[in-house]
Amino acid sequence: MADSSSELHPERHFATRPAGAEAAEAPKAADAGDGHWQRLRSATTVEEFASAWLALLMRRLDEALVGVVVLGPPGQGPFRPVALAPDGLPLPERLHAVSERAMSERRGVAHAGRTDGAPPVLRPLAKQDGGPDSGAGTALACPLIIEGEVHGVAGLLVRPTAARDVRRLMRELQWSAQSLEYALYRDRARRDLSSRAALRTAHEMLSAVVEEPAFEAAAIAFVTELAELLECERVSLGFRHRDRSTVRALSHSARFGKRMNLMRRIANAMDEAIDQVSIVHFPLPPGSAEDSQIDAAHRHLSEVSGAAQVLTVPFSSSERIIGALVLERAEKRPFSPDEIEMLEYIAGVAGPVLDDKRRNDRWLGAKIADSALTQMRRLLGPRYYGRKIALMVALALAGFLSFATGTYRVSADAMLEGTVQRAVVAAFDGYLEGEFVRAGDVVRAGTLLAQLDTRDLELELARRIAERQELALEHSRALGTGQRAESAILLQRAAQVEAQIALLEEQLARAAIRAPFDGIVVRGDLSQQVGASLRRGDELFVVAPLDSYRVILGVDEGQIADVEPGQRGRLVLSALPDSPLDLTVERMTPVAEAREGRTVFRVEAALDSPSLRLRPGMEGVAKVDVEERLLVLIWSRGLIDWIRLTAWRYWP
Repeated sequence: MADSSSELHPERHFATRPAGAEAAEAPKAADAGDGHWQRLRSATTVEEFASAWLALLMRRLDEALVGVVVLGPPGQGPFRPVALAPDGLPLPERLHAVSERAMSERRGVAHAGRTDGAPPVLRPLAKQDGGPDSGAGTALACPLIIEGEVHGVAGLLVRPTAARDVRRLMRELQWSAQSLEYALYRDRARRDLSSRAALRTAHEMLSAVVEEPAFEAAAIAFVTELAELLECERVSLGFRHRDRSTVRALSHSARFGKRMNLMRRIANAMDEAIDQVSIVHFPLPPGSAEDSQIDAAHRHLSEVSGAAQVLTVPFSSSERIIGALVLERAEKRPFSPDEIEMLEYIAGVAGPVLDDKRRNDRWLGAKIADSALTQMRRLLGPRYYGRKIALMVALALAGFLSFATGTYRVSADAMLEGTVQRAVVAAFDGYLEGEFVRAGDVVRAGTLLAQLDTRDLELELARRIAERQELALEHSRALGTGQRAESAILLQRAAQVEAQIALLEEQLARAAIRAPFDGIVVRGDLSQQVGASLRRGDELFVVAPLDSYRVILGVDEGQIADVEPGQRGRLVLSALPDSPLDLTVERMTPVAEAREGRTVFRVEAALDSPSLRLRPGMEGVAKVDVEERLLVLIWSRGLIDWIRLTAWRYWP
């Protein structure tokens, strides 16, 4: 990692003061400040720079009693004192309050009296009696603002002095704080560059992992390259399985099954870091704050392997820790914060990719079992509420379909017909003289429907009557003359003429076409045929009764086996959708008909209670009740029948 010590303390940014003040303080700075300037130049961290900067500032200002530099993550905190002068004194309450106010108001603050506390941004130190806070003085504070964000505050508690001197001291503090802000800015830039470099390295190693098709080769190449990059004696890669870690790859080694004791130690170190959900570094670097981390397994690993430094970095995927990296160094050089940050990037991007390769390299049964186990964990564990709700709905639906029953009904197109339909035809050859009804008219028995032209019949009847009278006179004359044979012949001719007369009279009577019974004219419209010739037997009208109907159902061939005589159902007509009619199946005709690309069978049913609103020819939909079945069988009947037929067709 690059050394940043030379970037934190350019002298041109420190203590930009008026010329007179510099001339007055020059001898003092030359005698007592050389050591502090040396510390300032050699500072490698912002904390060291702040401590040297504060000591140099306190040395140059005779009025200063106590000085403090507070730093913390911008915008979130917590903010802690990183430098306090003189050493060993607690942070005065007055200086603490003024520093809070300066950070809150984002401007320099000077206060000569007691100051009310602002919101607790700083973490106060323990106050001891007899400190500088017990006496009178003026508290000064200057916030450290970089690119609009407050990174901390620099504060001084000075002796009581005149207002003019207070303004001078505040300017001195603000001018000097510029070097501290510059150091913070350069440290921030260095951290950003370090993060980008770590991310770039992580992506380069990820590319090397992706290029390897198999998991074992990719894992060994990854840990070996990582060991060379960070100068480690050994790098181990392991994955979590059933709450235990298993070592899957070692750097510079393709086989490691014989070193079982070492593998157990490495796996225990992985478990220790994963259980704590944090990076474990053993031993902690010099100068590190005491940490609550547990490192017993890392200590044992160090004893077994002889490694002076052991670092374990867990990595996760889908918000779940899936494995860890264990790095061992034989030399006593600890892992730097930049190296740890880079390892976090590398583990974060390469770990899930390696885990995906590991899962893909398993045999099919293991993949299925692992997938099932993962789904069970998500269903029975926390979160994933959508899956749980979906499972509950599916179970409720399955239970409902397993026990819920309903009436299985056969649906069919239906048409209404009269039970009896009488055809009214022409009784003889002739001409239509007039028509009085048409299709749809309701008629009573004897109602005149049409009238045929009878003029030819009447003339023929008159001729036959005259012929009958002539034969009667000839018969009387033959009897008077005693011509018995002639008399018998004339008698027979007279009988023949009488029969013809009776026929003509009957034809005249049938020329008036009347309704045979009360009903409705189903077919027949002669309004355009008046005067046209008719032949004997031509259909003129069809009349059906009003109180006797039958329903003709067209049942699909796939459901005809479910229909039997005696079954009941309901009919809904298109003209009367709000008035369902009860029906009973009476007869099944074993004759198939083709309708609209499908085959149907004719089934006759009788209405239980015909309505006066019904008319022959009405159409609708009828449903015949078959039996009680499970709803799932009713809804899937068509699919099941199709599967059976298809299987039968293609099954050898």
